[in-house]
Formats: sequence, structure tokens, C-alpha cells
Amino acid sequence: MPRKPKAAPVEYAYIPLFQIPIYNGKVLLCLTREEWASIALAYDGEPDTENCKGLSIRYLNEEGRTYVVGVFDGTIDTFAHELAHAAFRILGDVGVPVEDEGAANEAYAYLLGWLFKEIFPVFQSKRQP
Repeated sequence: MPRKPKAAPVEYAYIPLFQIPIYNGKVLLCLTREEWASIALAYDGEPDTENCKGLSIRYLNEEGRTYVVGVFDGTIDTFAHELAHAAFRILGDVGVPVEDEGAANEAYAYLLGWLFKEIFPVFQSKRQP
């Protein structure tokens, strides 16, 4: 049975929320461990982020699907990596055949993170304003 979120702490209100077009659901972006813990407590999740550069998780309740992406080291490669995990979950939840867990998912997420880290700075410096 899906869990209903508890009353969220005040910090929750300042966490960026993005509605997902086409596939429904929402994404919350946590840039600190404190924001992650706030969301985890609101959804009865696990607030522990020790030894993690970032995390991605899905919460289900009566209101729908909430995907939480945490980027704790502030790097573009962790950002891309965790967004890749969220994308796999979103697509898997709506019936698009993807490998939501396992080695292929993790390998793709690491490769995408590396590509962003190496190529995005060049893209950003060369693009027209």
C-alpha cells in the first residue's frame, strides 16, 4: 500500500519541484543532505546519505509518483548520473521497457555522468548566447 507523506518540514517548501509532462509525476531536486533528509522524513523514507555523492529514489502515494534526485557533491557528472536513474524509473513506471535496476542501468548512468563532466563545459563555452 502506498505511503501517505507526513506533514513536511518547512525546508521542503523551498525544494525545487518539476512536474513531468507526458509521463506525469513530479521530480524534486535536493542539493543538500538536509533537503534530502527533509523529503525522506516527509515520505517515511531513509534519510541516510553517508558516503553518497548523490541519490535517486521514487516515492508512491495517493497523489502519484514523486521522484527525488539528490546531488550532494555539486558536480555535473553526479547530477547527470542521478537524473539518468530517475529517467529509468520514470520510463519503467509508465511501461516503457527499460532495465530499471542492475548493471546496465548503473553503467549507463556512469557513462552519461562522465560524458556530461567532460563535454558539457566545452558545449557551454562554444554555444551562442
